Amino acid sequence: RHGARLAGTVPERAPAALLYHRDSDLVLRLQEMPSGPWSHGPFGNVPDATNAAYRRALRSAHAAHLACGGIVDLVTVGDALDGVRLLHVTCAEMLDATAAEWLRGFVHGGGTLLVEFPFACRDAASTWVSPQRPAHGLADLLGCREDQRWAIHSWQPAAATFPGGVRLDARGWYVSLRPCG
Repeated sequence: RHGARLAGTVPERAPAALLYHRDSDLVLRLQEMPSGPWSHGPFGNVPDATNAAYRRALRSAHAAHLACGGIVDLVTVGDALDGVRLLHVTCAEMLDATAAEWLRGFVHGGGTLLVEFPFACRDAASTWVSPQRPAHGLADLLGCREDQRWAIHSWQPAAATFPGGVRLDARGWYVSLRPCG
């Protein structure tokens, strides 16, 4: 009964935005797909797409903003970012040249970019890992580039402990960054 009141409204723009990047979502889901003779067909062990690594990272980033008392909008590459002061990018591995220029436009326009690695680490055309990470010269926005990465193993655990005893265990990779620019 209140639909008529809402029909002509436009939501306020949140001061922070979280990038949803479809190509990165897809490549990470494909990477998690099982392989082998028993992995396909009706008995295959196909992972839940809603709980794949990219979606978990996106949900966690969103939850972090909410826990800090903020609100955040979801955006995709090319969306207008008028009024957005902070753009949070998590697990965007497959950024292409168009996305790189969109990010540069945001930062050069006064916006703040918050990235989580892996960031722009794959060539969007081939999906292979880029020799320079981040790709497309995006180190100019970050002031650093990826120097080394190595896999985290169970015999070499990595964790961060925060005030109040909150502990977060790292998964996947260690990444060291090298300042530049």
